[in-house]
Amino acid sequence: MVIEHPIFEKSADPDALVWRYMDFTKFVDILDTKSVFFARSDEFEDRFEGSYPQINVTARAQKLREQGAPPVISQLERYLSKEIRRYVALNCWHMNSHESAAMWRLYLKSNEGIAIQSTYRQLIASFQDCEETIHVGLVKYIDYEQDRIPEKNERYLLDPFVYKRKSFSHENEIRAVLVRYPPSVDGKPDKPDFSKETIVGGINVPVNLERLISRVCVAPGSPPWLKRLVESVARKYGINSPVIQSNLDNSPIY
Repeated sequence: MVIEHPIFEKSADPDALVWRYMDFTKFVDILDTKSVFFARSDEFEDRFEGSYPQINVTARAQKLREQGAPPVISQLERYLSKEIRRYVALNCWHMNSHESAAMWRLYLKSNEGIAIQSTYRQLIASFQDCEETIHVGLVKYIDYEQDRIPEKNERYLLDPFVYKRKSFSHENEIRAVLVRYPPSVDGKPDKPDFSKETIVGGINVPVNLERLISRVCVAPGSPPWLKRLVESVARKYGINSPVIQSNLDNSPIY
């Protein structure tokens, strides 16, 4: 089940182009497994994933003091905010009306890679048969030293996963978020058992590839044989979407 953006501030234009840049081997894995990979949030390179700005932490502690709560409650909330990252997995896309030379450089180890081109509407549709709840929407970029993340009561533990620091604004990210909460102790929902893992490394989430893939774009500077190989492999897996060469390889006109 897909929930378009309850934990996000907003969704994107349904026809906005979205891109996923990857090595060729990862593309083959997607075709072979008919799934996309959701990485566990605490294993991202950005150490701020799932964290709150200082303003949030200070304001929450102040509110608890005013309510007469003992200091241990504030410590417990901070512990929960940190531990929940182990139970949240993310799948990230770049929204852009054109290819991004920067994204090619960031996400490819060589020129033997591809980008899946889709739309926001198609991305959501590709998850429709998923049995788990997936939240999809636009990441918002803020200043973690000056700004505050609005906390939506019962969803406050998930709020920080749809915000990132302004230093990452070039990613213009569409994000899919999946949560597998820890099991409870003795069946008590208010006592999560953080000694148990529900996500190990990440999760392969089934998708409808025909809905997802509009086109496959082959990396700039790639050898000619790569485009032929991508076309051949895609057809063998029943993907009939066009395979195109990056327009960054187009010849200039003087």
